[in-house]
Amino acid sequence: MTPTHLSSPPLYPRAVALITWLGVLLGFACLYLALRTVDFDLDAMTDPLNQLRRASLEKADLIEGAMLCDIFGFYLLMIPATLYLWHWLRERNPFVMAVATVCMLLYILTGALGGGILSVLWPSLIRDHVHAAQDPARLQILTEQFKLVTQLVYTGLWGRVEYLLVGVWGACVSALTWRDHKAFAVVGFIGALGSALSGLGELFSLRGLADNALNVYMVLVPLWVAWAAGMAWARRKDLW
Repeated sequence: MTPTHLSSPPLYPRAVALITWLGVLLGFACLYLALRTVDFDLDAMTDPLNQLRRASLEKADLIEGAMLCDIFGFYLLMIPATLYLWHWLRERNPFVMAVATVCMLLYILTGALGGGILSVLWPSLIRDHVHAAQDPARLQILTEQFKLVTQLVYTGLWGRVEYLLVGVWGACVSALTWRDHKAFAVVGFIGALGSALSGLGELFSLRGLADNALNVYMVLVPLWVAWAAGMAWARRKDLW
């Protein structure tokens, strides 16, 4: 029996599900647009400098769209799902769920800030790079600026901070849902492990580990969150 103080408006779980699914779709739209900027070369995706090597005004627009989708898809639209999971799981272990929720909200804040920075600076630098095609000295300056901005966000904000934070959140939610939904929990643990390993790879400059684990995170975690949204849509309180 769900305690009265934990009850929520009938439409709330479905609103959470719709917002979360929209976020997941935008997240995959981000990946699609990012792939277009490197002509769908998967190997090129591991090095953001390929965006300069293949620079064009059209691709500057694409990367701006990708970063806007990133801000909302991977981050801001995940806030309702984060609070929904906290609402239902806090009775099982208030401390663990509080830690998990704080980690996830910090992940959202850190990630959205990084995406906001790149949504402005990357397109601007790419456009300048196109216009400076006949000026080698200017091209070198722009390349170094691009490297600096990319390292600040990719490694400083995302790699060494947010992947570890979302890994903690995924592991905690999975642990608290294990007894009732083992398949859901297993997928969550795998996604959390991929996130954490990517963060550790960045922290200790293990490039291969960081890149391979990141692929797990980029695909599995959004799908896992979409699965949780499906549970919310069903409005089955016994799930939690």
